[in-house]
Formats: sequence, C-alpha cells, structure tokens
Amino acid sequence: INGRKLNNEDSRFPSAQAKIVDVVAIPKPDTPVDETDFLKTIHRVVKKYPKVKIWNLSISRTGLPCSDGAFSDFAGITRILTVIKGGSATLKSNEGDLRADLWAPVQFDGALKIFASLDGDPLTDLNLMFDPAVCDGKIDALRGPCDLNMRPNNSRIVALHVLAGTANSKSGTQLDVGDTLFLDAEPEDIALETGSAALLITIDINDQIDANKLAIAFL
Repeated sequence: INGRKLNNEDSRFPSAQAKIVDVVAIPKPDTPVDETDFLKTIHRVVKKYPKVKIWNLSISRTGLPCSDGAFSDFAGITRILTVIKGGSATLKSNEGDLRADLWAPVQFDGALKIFASLDGDPLTDLNLMFDPAVCDGKIDALRGPCDLNMRPNNSRIVALHVLAGTANSKSGTQLDVGDTLFLDAEPEDIALETGSAALLITIDINDQIDANKLAIAFL
C-alpha cells in the first residue's frame, strides 16, 4: 500500500510503499482474548515474519479524553507517553510513581503495572510504543522560535506533531495545532514560530533494515 495515495496525496504522509501482514488475533467473534494473548500473538508473528518491524504512534480520540484507570500490560514493549492537552497525571506503579505533565514525555517499560491518577480534568495523550529489540524511539518537546533540520534516512523515520502555534517548512507546508508531519526519505527544514511548541518524534531501526520497506502487522 501507499499511505500518501490512500490519503488523497496529502504530503504529510510518507510516500513509501509498505507491505501488510494481516494477523487474525481473534479467531472467532465470541472467543475471549486478553492482553497476554495479544502479546503472545505479536511475538509469534515477529518470529515468523522477521522483516516485520513493530512500532505504533497514537493519540487518544477527540471527545474521549483519558481518565483514571489501569494501563494494559505490554511486556517487551517500551512506551513513551506525552500529555498533549489538558492537565497532568501521576502514573503509579510497584516500582514508584512517574509524573506525566503537559508536553513532558515520560518513558517506561510496558510491563509495569501502572494505574493513572489524574490531578484534575481529563487529558489527551500521545503514545509511542515500540519493540526495543528491533527499533528505538525518542520524543523531544520543542518550543519556538527554533529551526529544525529534519533528516530521515534508510534506518530513521522522523515526525513532528504541533502542540501550539504553527510550524512552517521551506517547501511551503504550514502545520497547525494537531497536525503531524511524517518524513521517511526526503529531508525538510522546519521553522517553529515564536510561542509555538511541537514534539519531535524519532524512530531508529536497529538492524539497518530499509525504513522505506517496513512491513506493518495489523492485529
């Protein structure tokens, strides 16, 4: 598939092709499946299809902000959570508490038994999850004014998510609040304006597999 063609040639989507591995994680509609079953399926599929590289970047849906509650168990997966709207929260676990403040990325092991306790109003978060055995992820919070030289390559994917204000590229693309620009091949120079803020997301593939030919497993 080609993500850009599927999205009406929107330049914010990568132009690269991607192969899809479709995995049936729930064989029957009424079959009970928990997080452990999903993780077993993921690990089994990764061994069967070694070229499949797993990472996920998601934002809680508009109108359904996060509230108090326990996190799912994702043993073997690294998570980076960033509050992008709303207040803050305390992530309580058996290994100590973590603070999740506005625009401050928090990295933790997906196996931690975490209960999120909000300090006030519901919040919206951006969540990066990746398998550290095959790739490494990083999120940096940036504030304008500043100039960004975004340089992806064959083993690196970079993305920019705007939190406040605007970001403008030399190619003429303007990013507003909530917009995300993905780069997988071509470099881009971005100007983050005064009073603006954004998240710079970097994903590095550990084994030097061509990032433009990543396969995606849909579970």
